[in-house]
Amino acid sequence: MQYPPALEEALRKEGIDPRTYKGKSYPYIRVNPRSELALLEHSELEMCLGMNLEGFPWTPHYRVRGKRHLNKDPYFLMGSYYRQDLASAAPVYALAPEGGELIADVCSAPGGKTFLIADWAPVREVFALDSSSRRFARLQQNIAKYGVTNVRAVLGDASSRDYAMGLSFDRILVDAPCPGEGNTSRLYGKHLRKWYSVDDWWQPLLELNYRILKTAFENLRDNGVLVYSTCTFQTEFNEELVLRFLEEVGGRLAKVSIPNFLLRTPHHESMYRIYPRDNRTKGLFFAKIVKN
Repeated sequence: MQYPPALEEALRKEGIDPRTYKGKSYPYIRVNPRSELALLEHSELEMCLGMNLEGFPWTPHYRVRGKRHLNKDPYFLMGSYYRQDLASAAPVYALAPEGGELIADVCSAPGGKTFLIADWAPVREVFALDSSSRRFARLQQNIAKYGVTNVRAVLGDASSRDYAMGLSFDRILVDAPCPGEGNTSRLYGKHLRKWYSVDDWWQPLLELNYRILKTAFENLRDNGVLVYSTCTFQTEFNEELVLRFLEEVGGRLAKVSIPNFLLRTPHHESMYRIYPRDNRTKGLFFAKIVKN
């Protein structure tokens, strides 16, 4: 597949050959803990779904081998399992939710990471914010579809402190808007056409992300944890933005390691990248920041 020159340059800058970028990948699922599938043993689950499932020690995800067209599977349509890439679990693992906590996911829709936070531990509530009315409607639909009861959906602007309604959060996830070239499944159609448009079309997102990150930090309690993540490889959105934030606002970086899952640190030892070629997942960046 031929990619736009600007996209090829962005990929090559990270040592990614555009010709092999997509490579061999697998779909991933996570069983809804409120569904009847959650009661099954591994072999029973495989037989029920007609899938060969590979589990992981650090997240309740499965890599699917064999069955395809999951979007047409009756179990998926009725909300018995989620479709979510394994890389998407890494920021939630880094966030490390604990029971009884009040947690915010401030760029939440359509809700995949929100629901993983809600299911990770018996948290008090997940405050799920999104500014797009269209995406917010999808978030509400998914809350109903999957029967999640400890998520409060809020339509609002993540760059405005008012969204917190006076609350102070124990942990906050900022899965920020970005050019998105790490998400290989989005490199088609309208998403790909953006890279043919004017140079640096994504520049306005940089200041928006900085405001979102700063606002989230203000709404975080002392010693609270914030995880900032994107699905781009551009350092302007990732390491450079986080370093600017640490210098101008504060906080400290915390180390993260994931069992049997390769995290790369090409630009900073405490900021992490997931490349599609390493784990047969989509691409992602994240950094864990502690408020002190």
